[in-house]
Amino acid sequence: MATDGRNKEAQELHNRARCRERLLLDSFHLIREGWSSGDQDQCSLNPQLLRMVSESYFKDLEKKKHFHDIGYADAHKRAGYMCKWIMRFRPAQLISESAGMKPLLANEHFALTVALRFLELSPANIPPELYRCLIYALRYRHIDGNAWALSFFLLQEAYKK
Repeated sequence: MATDGRNKEAQELHNRARCRERLLLDSFHLIREGWSSGDQDQCSLNPQLLRMVSESYFKDLEKKKHFHDIGYADAHKRAGYMCKWIMRFRPAQLISESAGMKPLLANEHFALTVALRFLELSPANIPPELYRCLIYALRYRHIDGNAWALSFFLLQEAYKK
């Protein structure tokens, strides 16, 4: 019986991860639509890495929810943990040796765009200098999901509609 319960939970996690993969894929394509055709041809999304992002995100959040007895992770936690896993696996892969700046920073823009969607914030509402600082932090700093969650809470409070 206990095995059946674990199998059911694992299947539910798997289904949620597949659904999230599709949403992530849509988000990545939205980002790329704003690029020049030359930049679009320099970067693609690796489906295996995207699956690892999605599965790791859900497993990590489930552990956190279980440990803290939380029924539902808020938008800040979801944004923070998704950033963590996108930056850990970096599913946007360069396919050209002469990539421009947008493809070089595709994972950072991807992570931040997904996080802002969780928070229901438009990138246009974020001051350009702050946006650049967030991209820099995503690129060069190893920040855990909890710290990102706090950062996103503050960001939402400062720039909500």
